[in-house]
Amino acid sequence: MDLNRLDHITPRRNYAIFIAPEAEEQPVAKIKVVGVGGGGCNAINSMITRGLNSVEFIAINTDAQSLNTCLAPIKIQIGASITKGLGTGGKVELGKKAAEEDRDKIMKALEGAEMVFITTGEGGGTGTGASPVVAHLARSTGALVVAVVTKPSILEGTPKVKIAEKGIIELREYCDSLIAISNDNIQLAINETASVFEGYDKPNEVLYNAVRGISDLILQSGQVNVDFADVRTVLRDSGDAVIGIGRASGENKVIEALNKAISSPLLEAIDLKHSHSVLVNFTGSDSMTYIEVLKAMERLQEMLNPNAFTKYGFVKDTDMENEVMVTIIATGYNKISRLERTQESNELKLIKDDEPSSIGLISQPITKESEPEIDLTLSLDEIYSPEKDSIYEVPPFMRNKVALQDGKDDGKDKNQTDEIDKNMLDNLKRQKNKEDEDDTSAFLRKLMD
Repeated sequence: MDLNRLDHITPRRNYAIFIAPEAEEQPVAKIKVVGVGGGGCNAINSMITRGLNSVEFIAINTDAQSLNTCLAPIKIQIGASITKGLGTGGKVELGKKAAEEDRDKIMKALEGAEMVFITTGEGGGTGTGASPVVAHLARSTGALVVAVVTKPSILEGTPKVKIAEKGIIELREYCDSLIAISNDNIQLAINETASVFEGYDKPNEVLYNAVRGISDLILQSGQVNVDFADVRTVLRDSGDAVIGIGRASGENKVIEALNKAISSPLLEAIDLKHSHSVLVNFTGSDSMTYIEVLKAMERLQEMLNPNAFTKYGFVKDTDMENEVMVTIIATGYNKISRLERTQESNELKLIKDDEPSSIGLISQPITKESEPEIDLTLSLDEIYSPEKDSIYEVPPFMRNKVALQDGKDDGKDKNQTDEIDKNMLDNLKRQKNKEDEDDTSAFLRKLMD
C-alpha cells in the first residue's frame, strides 16, 4: 500500500470553540446611610442589627465614646479641637462648627454615592447642627439626598421641640426629600404592653423601615422592576415626604396591611390626594397572592390624585412567611424647587442693591425702541418769565394763610389782615430789589477789577 497516495491522506479537520458571553451585571446604585449625632448612630446600629444590607454605613459624631460603640464600618469624629472628644451639650452652633471643621473627611466618605440617606434625632446639638452641613456636602456630589429624621416629643420640653423645628427647616434646604417622624406619633403606634426598652427603640425601627422601604425598591429584585431612576424621579426636589407602614398576617393580610399603612399615625393625617408622587412597596413571601395585591392597588388608587406619579414595587422575603408589610412614601408636600428659591433670592438681592430705586426687578433691558420719546420742541409760551416766580418770594406761612382764607368773608378782620399782608409783601419786594441791586453792583465791581 502506497502511503503517498493522495486518496489515503486524512483530511484536515477544523475545530472551533465557542465561549458563551457572561451575563452582564446590572449596575446597582451605590447607597450610603449617614447617621449624625447620638440619635443617628443609634439608628445605624438598629439598621445593621435588623439586617439592612447592600448599603454603606457612615457614623458622624463629636462624642468619641459614643462613636466607638457604633457598628458602622466608617466612623468620623468631628470637631475634636472644639469639643475635645465630648458632645456639644445640646449647642447647635457647636455641632455646625464641628462639621465644617472636618468637612474634608466627610466629603471623602461621601464620594461615589448615588443616593445618601441622612438620619438623625432632631433637637440635639450635633445632629441638628451638623446634619445640614452633611446634606449640603452630599448634595454637592450630585447624589440624591433624603433625610429621615425624628422630631422630639413634647414631653422632652418645648425648647428642644423648637430647636428641632428650626433644624428641620435648615436641613430641608439641602435635601431632595425630607421625612420627619414625630416621636409623639410613634408613641401612638406602640403596644400598651411593650416594655420601656421596646418603646424607646420604636423610633429606630421606624427609621429602619423608612430607609429599607426605599432602598429595597432599588436594590432588591422583584417581579415588577423598580430601579434607581424611578426612585430618583419621585424623590428629586420633592420637598417634604410622609411614610406609612402597615403589617398584617392571616386572611386578607395585604388589604389589612395597606389599611394600616394608610391609617398609620406616622402619616400625620395628611390627605394622600395632595401628594405629587407615591412609592408603594409590598414585601412578603409566596403567601402574598396576586389577587390580594390587585385589590390593594385598586383600593389605594381611589385615594390618590389621578395625576400623581405612582410606582409599585414587590419584594420577596421568605422569612416573612405568612406576614406582609406595605410601605407607602408620599412626596410633594411643602415643595419648592431650588430654582424658585434662587430666583426669589436674586430678586431680593436686586431690590436691596438698588434701594431706594425700584428698578431692581426690571427683567428686560431698556432698548432704543422701548425708550420713551422726549418732545424737544420749544414753545414761545413756555419761555421762562421772572414774573411767574413772584409767588415763591412770599413766605410759605403767608401763602398757606391766603389759601386757607380764600373764599371766606370775615368782614372787618379780613380787611385788616389783607392790609397787613399787603404791607408785608411791599416790604419784602423792596428788600428783594435792594438785594438785586447789591448783587449787580458787586458783579460790576468784579468786572472792573
